[in-house]
Amino acid sequence: CSKSVPTNCIGTKSRNKAMTKEDAAEEDEGVELSLGGEVVLTEAHAASLAPMSLQEAGIQLTDLKYRGEGNFTLVAAYEKKRQVLRFRKVKEPYEKVSTKKTKLCHSCHLGVCESTDCSNSTISAVEPADAAAPSLQSGSCDCPIAAPHCCRCYHSRLISIKKLQTRKLKKPPKSLNLTYLYIETVMKHLLGVRFIPPIEVLHADTEYLTQINTLMRPFRPQNRLVKDIDVHYHEAIITSDVAFLPIELDKFVLEGRPSLCIELKVKQGFIPVSTLVQEKVRRTWCRFCLMQFHLKKGRQYETRSQYCPCDLFSGVKSRMVSALMSLIQTPQNNLRVFKNGTPAYIVGNESPADLAACLREFFDIPPSSSSSTNAEVTDEQLIAGFVETLYQALTYEFKSLPVSDEAPVSASAEFSYPADSHYSQLCSRRMQEEQQQQQQQQQQPTQLSINCVLGRILSVQLLDRLGIDGTLSHYNRLVKFLQDNDTAWDCSKGSLKDFVESLQAPLSVIQSAQHYEAYLTSLVAKDCSVMLTLAPSRLPASELPDSVAHAKDPVSGRGLLMNLAIVDLDPKPFDKIRLNYKEDLEALRGFDATAAENHRQD
Repeated sequence: CSKSVPTNCIGTKSRNKAMTKEDAAEEDEGVELSLGGEVVLTEAHAASLAPMSLQEAGIQLTDLKYRGEGNFTLVAAYEKKRQVLRFRKVKEPYEKVSTKKTKLCHSCHLGVCESTDCSNSTISAVEPADAAAPSLQSGSCDCPIAAPHCCRCYHSRLISIKKLQTRKLKKPPKSLNLTYLYIETVMKHLLGVRFIPPIEVLHADTEYLTQINTLMRPFRPQNRLVKDIDVHYHEAIITSDVAFLPIELDKFVLEGRPSLCIELKVKQGFIPVSTLVQEKVRRTWCRFCLMQFHLKKGRQYETRSQYCPCDLFSGVKSRMVSALMSLIQTPQNNLRVFKNGTPAYIVGNESPADLAACLREFFDIPPSSSSSTNAEVTDEQLIAGFVETLYQALTYEFKSLPVSDEAPVSASAEFSYPADSHYSQLCSRRMQEEQQQQQQQQQQPTQLSINCVLGRILSVQLLDRLGIDGTLSHYNRLVKFLQDNDTAWDCSKGSLKDFVESLQAPLSVIQSAQHYEAYLTSLVAKDCSVMLTLAPSRLPASELPDSVAHAKDPVSGRGLLMNLAIVDLDPKPFDKIRLNYKEDLEALRGFDATAAENHRQD
């Protein structure tokens, strides 16, 4: 293993200088992340952490409550200590191995069709792998069945037997200890410890996991039941429950009022400016907007999302507010709201009226039927105030960030990025021309502070300077090199760059490793979620200490306590680019089909 570890492994140093556009444009030059460290990521290192068991931690089954789930993990709330547990999900824990019985002639072991009887010997059902390989010469036995038929039957079975004999059981997923180490030593540096809750790995035995599966099943959505908690995967991650404020802020909370948690899947906030992107559509549409035309994914929802991440990450308030309003109108799975940890606004229950009712309770606004003067606050005004609160939170600058949280792509308090990478075909079309004119007059790109949560996420996303088209050639070069050397790589082996260097790789392969590591790291930031937790303060905003993040209640003017966290930071698998590229092609086909249909209708 290596001592120098990249962003998709473990161990980092602060970046010394910003990556210039010229550096990014040179495909053959490595993307130098200036990352290092002395921690080595190995399975032995991960195993040495010796996680405590759930039982030893005092977590009882009756203390757990279903919270939600994604494609790969299920989340259960441990409300007693304001924590959540993440369990790995699986469709089938191991590779299916065929158990179909094959009738074989005991004298010659030639496969016999199940509908055929062999009168020369006793026929019984045996496992194919138990059969000895016979001679396939015609007449090698006295079996009355025609030799060609027997041989053909056997030959087809032989192929199946060979596959079964050489097929290995599918390995369980990598240890969650690796996820733990990756988050602790990579993502906390890049995104900031302020935004990432502390995590631990706990052990769970099969019986305990089976009981949790049974306990959670009645509360799970029907479409998620195709997967269960993997009972053969004896690890779980425990972390803070970001649906509630940290316990240390309780002294500032106004008693008797609910807390609100907003989950935002912000997605990729820029369009790659690489000249390697050939399709005009992909140069003018951001990936999220284009994926709305995906032939399969796009059909999950009745209405295409009007949200565009390029608006949210633009740094322009009018565009950011427009993006947040679009999320409320068409949330899909990119916006969820929880009240006291219970879903209040999610996919399948996203009526704006329901959200308004939830907000009335949170902001302590009487229903519109009340005779109180406060009842004059309409649902539209309430939602507009809520969006203003979201904007305040997402652009809130944390002044007290430690020195170790220095910007990963700039040594200054702010970082810059190409303004033209923040406009797509769906990005606020009516204001696009006006904003471009303003930027040309100012001759400065739009900026987000590196000390706000969106700035941190975007800084890591921008490690991908080539886009999927420019990165694919580097991936293919790496795959060929690894295949030629009859080896494979994953995060447990440390730095990809140092790993290929240890195999005496040529310079081109080493540079490809640097590019691809940057791409994999950026994918984590593109798929992460922002969790914003709000609770009314008993003090006015002006009286809250600077160390406490807060916003202003848009209705009463009272202070709003807030906590921001970034979650879903698991490392991406080495071959993730293959799936992403396939999805892009499907989205392009869907886009072309939609364009053709619209043309026919016109």
